Amino acid sequence: MIHRDLKPENILLEPDMDFNKMKIIDFGTAIPYDQTGKRGQTEVLGTPFYIAPEVLAAKYNEKCDLWSIGVITYMVLSGKAPFYGKTDPEIYARVKEGKFEFSAPSWKQVSVDAKDFIQQLLTVDAKKRPSAQEALSHKWIRMSKETVDIDLAGNVFSNM
Repeated sequence: MIHRDLKPENILLEPDMDFNKMKIIDFGTAIPYDQTGKRGQTEVLGTPFYIAPEVLAAKYNEKCDLWSIGVITYMVLSGKAPFYGKTDPEIYARVKEGKFEFSAPSWKQVSVDAKDFIQQLLTVDAKKRPSAQEALSHKWIRMSKETVDIDLAGNVFSNM
Protein backbone atom coordinates (compact mmCIF):
# COMPACT_ATOMS: atom_id res chain seq x y z
CA MET A 1 0.00 0.00 0.00
CA ILE A 2 0.97 3.59 -0.58
CA HIS A 3 -0.31 5.49 2.45
CA ARG A 4 -0.06 9.01 0.95
CA ASP A 5 -0.63 10.84 4.25
CA LEU A 6 2.04 9.67 6.69
CA LYS A 7 2.43 12.06 9.61
CA PRO A 8 3.07 11.73 13.36
CA GLU A 9 -0.66 11.74 14.12
CA ASN A 10 -0.98 8.54 12.07
CA ILE A 11 1.73 6.67 14.00
CA LEU A 12 0.73 5.07 17.27
CA LEU A 13 2.83 3.47 19.99
CA GLU A 14 1.59 0.79 22.30
CA PRO A 15 1.12 2.03 25.89
CA ASP A 16 4.44 0.43 26.97
CA MET A 17 6.24 2.72 24.43
CA ASP A 18 7.82 -0.31 22.72
CA PHE A 19 9.01 0.92 19.30
CA ASN A 20 8.60 -2.61 17.98
CA LYS A 21 4.86 -2.17 18.47
CA MET A 22 4.25 0.92 16.32
CA LYS A 23 1.11 1.04 14.27
CA ILE A 24 0.26 3.11 11.22
CA ILE A 25 -3.36 4.25 11.07
CA ASP A 26 -5.72 6.19 8.81
CA PHE A 27 -5.54 4.42 5.47
CA GLY A 28 -8.36 6.55 4.04
CA THR A 29 -6.09 7.95 1.32
CA ALA A 30 -4.10 4.75 0.77
CA ILE A 31 -3.98 2.99 -2.59
CA PRO A 32 -2.56 -0.36 -3.70
CA TYR A 33 1.15 -0.46 -4.48
CA ASP A 34 1.93 -0.96 -8.17
CA GLN A 35 5.17 -2.97 -8.36
CA THR A 36 5.54 -2.30 -12.09
CA GLY A 37 5.95 1.41 -11.37
CA LYS A 38 4.02 2.14 -14.54
CA ARG A 39 1.00 3.65 -12.86
CA GLY A 40 1.85 7.19 -11.83
CA GLN A 41 -0.50 8.72 -9.33
CA THR A 42 -2.09 12.04 -10.22
CA GLU A 43 -4.26 12.95 -7.24
CA VAL A 44 -2.73 15.74 -5.14
CA LEU A 45 -3.45 15.03 -1.48
CA GLY A 46 -1.76 14.84 1.87
CA THR A 47 -0.88 17.11 4.76
CA PRO A 48 1.18 20.17 3.72
CA PHE A 49 4.24 19.71 5.98
CA TYR A 50 4.65 16.05 4.96
CA ILE A 51 3.71 16.11 1.27
CA ALA A 52 6.39 15.14 -1.25
CA PRO A 53 7.34 17.44 -4.14
CA GLU A 54 6.31 14.86 -6.73
CA VAL A 55 2.83 14.70 -5.19
CA LEU A 56 2.55 18.45 -5.72
CA ALA A 57 3.51 17.80 -9.35
CA ALA A 58 0.70 15.18 -9.51
CA LYS A 59 3.01 12.38 -10.67
CA TYR A 60 4.26 10.09 -7.95
CA ASN A 61 4.70 6.55 -6.67
CA GLU A 62 5.37 4.81 -3.35
CA LYS A 63 8.46 6.92 -2.71
CA CYS A 64 6.21 9.78 -1.62
CA ASP A 65 5.85 7.89 1.67
CA LEU A 66 9.65 7.80 2.07
CA TRP A 67 9.72 11.60 1.77
CA SER A 68 7.11 11.81 4.54
CA ILE A 69 9.22 9.52 6.73
CA GLY A 70 12.16 11.87 6.15
CA VAL A 71 10.07 14.85 7.26
CA ILE A 72 8.80 12.98 10.32
CA THR A 73 12.35 11.93 11.27
CA TYR A 74 13.56 15.52 10.89
CA MET A 75 10.71 16.80 13.07
CA VAL A 76 11.12 14.13 15.74
CA LEU A 77 14.85 14.79 16.06
CA SER A 78 14.64 18.60 15.99
CA GLY A 79 11.12 19.57 17.02
CA LYS A 80 10.80 21.71 13.87
CA ALA A 81 9.57 21.23 10.31
CA PRO A 82 12.22 21.14 7.58
CA PHE A 83 9.96 23.08 5.20
CA TYR A 84 8.15 25.76 7.13
CA GLY A 85 5.69 28.37 5.94
CA LYS A 86 2.76 30.32 7.39
CA THR A 87 0.47 29.30 4.54
CA ASP A 88 0.09 26.13 2.50
CA PRO A 89 1.44 27.82 -0.67
CA GLU A 90 4.56 28.92 1.27
CA ILE A 91 5.09 25.37 2.54
CA TYR A 92 4.58 23.91 -0.94
CA ALA A 93 7.10 26.34 -2.44
CA ARG A 94 9.72 25.30 0.13
CA VAL A 95 8.95 21.60 -0.38
CA LYS A 96 9.47 21.99 -4.14
CA GLU A 97 12.84 23.69 -3.50
CA GLY A 98 13.81 20.90 -1.12
CA LYS A 99 16.26 23.06 0.81
CA PHE A 100 16.58 22.46 4.54
CA GLU A 101 19.29 22.85 7.17
CA PHE A 102 20.75 21.11 10.18
CA SER A 103 21.88 24.40 11.74
CA ALA A 104 19.67 24.65 14.85
CA PRO A 105 21.37 23.85 18.18
CA SER A 106 19.28 20.68 18.51
CA TRP A 107 21.20 19.13 15.58
CA LYS A 108 24.57 19.25 17.40
CA GLN A 109 23.80 16.05 19.29
CA VAL A 110 22.37 14.22 16.25
CA SER A 111 24.71 11.82 14.49
CA VAL A 112 26.07 12.28 10.99
CA ASP A 113 24.36 9.00 10.05
CA ALA A 114 20.95 10.27 11.18
CA LYS A 115 21.42 13.44 9.15
CA ASP A 116 22.48 11.37 6.13
CA PHE A 117 19.36 9.22 6.49
CA ILE A 118 17.16 12.34 6.48
CA GLN A 119 19.07 13.88 3.58
CA GLN A 120 18.60 10.76 1.48
CA LEU A 121 14.86 10.59 2.19
CA LEU A 122 14.40 14.31 1.51
CA THR A 123 15.89 14.06 -1.97
CA VAL A 124 13.63 16.05 -4.29
CA ASP A 125 14.20 13.72 -7.25
CA ALA A 126 12.18 10.64 -6.27
CA LYS A 127 14.21 8.49 -8.67
CA LYS A 128 17.29 9.21 -6.55
CA ARG A 129 15.44 8.73 -3.26
CA PRO A 130 16.01 5.34 -1.60
CA SER A 131 13.37 2.65 -1.69
CA ALA A 132 11.83 1.43 1.57
CA GLN A 133 14.18 -1.58 1.54
CA GLU A 134 17.20 0.66 0.98
CA ALA A 135 16.08 2.99 3.79
CA LEU A 136 15.77 0.04 6.16
CA SER A 137 19.33 -0.95 5.24
CA HIS A 138 20.73 2.50 6.01
CA LYS A 139 23.59 2.49 8.54
CA TRP A 140 21.68 4.69 11.01
CA ILE A 141 18.69 2.33 11.04
CA ARG A 142 20.90 -0.75 11.42
CA MET A 143 22.89 0.90 14.25
CA SER A 144 19.79 2.18 16.05
CA LYS A 145 18.57 -1.41 16.38
CA GLU A 146 21.69 -2.11 18.44
CA THR A 147 22.03 1.00 20.61
CA VAL A 148 19.83 3.85 21.73
CA ASP A 149 21.15 7.17 23.05
CA ILE A 150 19.01 7.69 26.15
CA ASP A 151 19.45 11.50 26.19
CA LEU A 152 18.51 11.78 22.52
CA ALA A 153 15.54 9.44 23.06
CA GLY A 154 14.28 11.76 25.79
CA ASN A 155 14.48 14.70 23.39
CA VAL A 156 12.62 12.68 20.76
CA PHE A 157 9.73 12.06 23.16
CA SER A 158 9.64 15.75 24.03
CA ASN A 159 9.52 16.67 20.34
CA MET A 160 6.67 14.25 19.72
